[in-house]
Amino acid sequence: MKHLQDNSTSTTNQSLKDKNFHTIESNSLFAITLEEINALDKKRPFGLSGHMRVKNEEATIEASVHSIMPVLDELILSVQPSEDKTYELALKLKDTYKDKLKLIYYTPSVLPAHSSHVRVGEEMKSVLKRFEGVLPAKSIHSLAHFYNHGMIKVSYSHYMKVDADQIYLTRKCQELKEALKLIYDLDSAGFKISKLGKLKAKLIAKYFLRPNLKLTVLSYYLAYKNTAFALGGINIGLSKAQFKDIYKDYDDKKNEKRYALGSFSGPFKNGALKDLDITKLKTSFFKSGEKCMLKECLVPLKNNDYPPYNGSELLVLEVTKDNLYKMDKDYKYEVMPVANVKSLQALGIFWLHFGLVKRNYFISGECFKDYIPIKNYIKASKSFLLSSITNATSHTLNHIKVWHKKDSKDLKKLLEKSLDSMQD
Repeated sequence: MKHLQDNSTSTTNQSLKDKNFHTIESNSLFAITLEEINALDKKRPFGLSGHMRVKNEEATIEASVHSIMPVLDELILSVQPSEDKTYELALKLKDTYKDKLKLIYYTPSVLPAHSSHVRVGEEMKSVLKRFEGVLPAKSIHSLAHFYNHGMIKVSYSHYMKVDADQIYLTRKCQELKEALKLIYDLDSAGFKISKLGKLKAKLIAKYFLRPNLKLTVLSYYLAYKNTAFALGGINIGLSKAQFKDIYKDYDDKKNEKRYALGSFSGPFKNGALKDLDITKLKTSFFKSGEKCMLKECLVPLKNNDYPPYNGSELLVLEVTKDNLYKMDKDYKYEVMPVANVKSLQALGIFWLHFGLVKRNYFISGECFKDYIPIKNYIKASKSFLLSSITNATSHTLNHIKVWHKKDSKDLKKLLEKSLDSMQD
């Protein structure tokens, strides 16, 4: 199989002389021009464009894409060289979704996020030395550049970051898209509201309409106009006993130290799940019937290193150059600066996150104290969750107080439906 390779050898000083490029390594095949950046401000037809960065995601990429594609108008699928069947599955998905899926084989090594399951390889270590340990956000090796490289290729008005280890609540995502269409039409028509109207909209948004998603989005638009909407998910994992069922070979005595509980030292080889039976994992998680492992997943509460919720920094935004990705001050995560945004509103749960399974993190402790089965989470009361979850952020409180009852209905539908199609 022939892959596109990037043989950029430019130095930082050489590339900075080229003022036509956003990217430091201006001679790279994956460089971004200033013309492409400026084009982000052009008026686009309404639609939702997703961008998915993928590396060593054989276990869940199909289920993730199938769960979100009914909502998206297009998906930019940026695949990195992987040690499993990720690229082959990406080609299969491209064949399924034709022109709706744009497949990019992004070959430069990219420095993973601080919490990523992908390890820093020798090639990336060499790149870091070249930049004296601090990788600029405009380098082809930066996560921020990786996402911006996908953003410049979108065709529609709104952009959504999509992750390959997340299974989406399709109906709720569709409801959000319909709400975005409503405010897009109002904005295109030049709709204006009085100061008194804005005040009323603020009060309505805060106290009366939630958890009605469409009306919440509309009221925040009327109150602030420039509003970003944050999406959240639920971290789901497995107990040590459940994990054993999807290992090729697992022996407690041999693997007690090798697969330390709560560590990143699990079944990885540079990020590839080398000791898990991928076929068995997919069959166990995404099959219909009572033995579907997805229905038996656990949600962490207390005494676990991971919180029950993830995301909330994942935003749905209009495509503009003001919203390009940058790196945080410690260069650990990619972030959207959301320039000109006057309000940031969390809209609850939109996916189940498989990150704990991927990282070999075993959920441990006492049931209903340290964790709760996903089927019981759906039935749990707000008061139970508020009393059980420690170190709750404002987004976490918002998920529970405002959206839990509504989101649980969508979660129940996801667990009840046949999931077989998600793996084929």
